[in-house]
Amino acid sequence: LSRLLVRALPGDPIDSLIAETGSTLPREVLQSELGLDRGYWPAVLHDLSNGLGMSLMSREPVLQSLMARLGRTLLLSTSALLLALAIALPAAITASFGDRNRQAARWIRGLSRLAITLPSAWMGPILLYVFAISVPWAEIRGSGLLACITLAIPLSAQWQRLISIRLLEESRQAFHLTAIGKGLDRRAVILKHALAPAGGALLAILGSQWGALLGGTFVVEHIFDWPGLGTAWIQAVQQ
Repeated sequence: LSRLLVRALPGDPIDSLIAETGSTLPREVLQSELGLDRGYWPAVLHDLSNGLGMSLMSREPVLQSLMARLGRTLLLSTSALLLALAIALPAAITASFGDRNRQAARWIRGLSRLAITLPSAWMGPILLYVFAISVPWAEIRGSGLLACITLAIPLSAQWQRLISIRLLEESRQAFHLTAIGKGLDRRAVILKHALAPAGGALLAILGSQWGALLGGTFVVEHIFDWPGLGTAWIQAVQQ
């Protein structure tokens, strides 16, 4: 798309590039890297077969730069997913079988409804203001911790509701009621006769949500200066 726009705009694209970026590269080099010395499709195919071409800004192969960023995006999304599961599992069990502490179960359900409605684009700057600006000793901008929490909070709320629904469905099955009737330990019954049978369906949902989470990291990465694909994408558009 960038190559198509360069060719469609009026005037000499090399002169425009030098004027806007102050590039000191020879015109011949810029012309070759932009593919202006060959046809449109040959230039695109040349890029695809040569690491997506050379970045005019960082002077690195585009593919090499993207792969380095991809690793950080995968790290952030995977960490957020694990944190969300660590929050959702005990919360779902408490909300579903919190007979002894109904108040805690009600609080969990209410907080999960609130967390689902909070967009990351709003929650991220709030967390950043509270923990990196208002608290002097909490200078953690760019560390990824707040980015991970921002992604994990709404995801944990969604998982808490999904797991609660599955646990309640399994708890009505005959084998679960039989285990309770035999006087088995309540925690063992929940883990073995409720959570384990629901594991297959939950894993299937986990895969689809992880893919969606990769897309959701883009805005959060930009907010917290996390050097992933999202930040690279936004920087490329600005440049």
